[in-house]
Amino acid sequence: MKPILLHLAEVPVYSYGLAMILGAFLGGAMAWRMRPQGLFELSQYLNLCLLTTLGASVGARWLGATAFGGSSGAGLSSLGVPLLVVPAIFIYCRWSGLDYRRVFDYLMPFAVLGAAFQRTFGCFLAGCCGGKATGLPWGVRFPGMAATVHPTQLYLGIGLFLTFFVFVGWVSARPGRKALTVLACYAVVCLLVAPLRIGLGEPFWLELTPYAWVHGLIALLSLLAATYLSWKPPKLGVAHGTTKRL
Repeated sequence: MKPILLHLAEVPVYSYGLAMILGAFLGGAMAWRMRPQGLFELSQYLNLCLLTTLGASVGARWLGATAFGGSSGAGLSSLGVPLLVVPAIFIYCRWSGLDYRRVFDYLMPFAVLGAAFQRTFGCFLAGCCGGKATGLPWGVRFPGMAATVHPTQLYLGIGLFLTFFVFVGWVSARPGRKALTVLACYAVVCLLVAPLRIGLGEPFWLELTPYAWVHGLIALLSLLAATYLSWKPPKLGVAHGTTKRL
């Protein structure tokens, strides 16, 4: 709708970039304010934020440039973000003595919140990640388009905002299960909206695009792993000479 939001001293301020910055800032501030006691120190949290920012910035560009020749990768280049961010955070947690499962459990909903800001405000105003033509009353017409299309950016954003609000306050008794469940919900939202989007590649099996297949696989594997953690018998630990369940 409006890729360039405004100009500051003749320097354009792009809607997509501003939405990413605002999402990262608000999500980061909320994550620090709502943190459980003893999860991490301020310096550790700032390092996690730095790793996340660098990974998100480099990951998508790296995957788009290497795997898709610099193109958008039919919507799949965004998968470069977790491909870099997740290992980086895991390595840092192990190096700094943080419980990586608790860190991922806590931060995953805020990562979804940042993605919700990106989709709802950044992608919609930039006019990217568009939808197929529709006659529904809430369809939108972007500049330069003759047809009214699905506002898939808003569909994604609303789904991700709901995911954040549902899971941000949930505390799982099994470390790692919350992060996996949130990841599965993120993938399901993307999978449900995929049939309404354009530019996701050609369907190649069961009329599903590579984008849909990848997110469906992520959702399935995440749900299976979360279910395994739910059914896995609790470990027995010893504390102060007595046996207790952890």
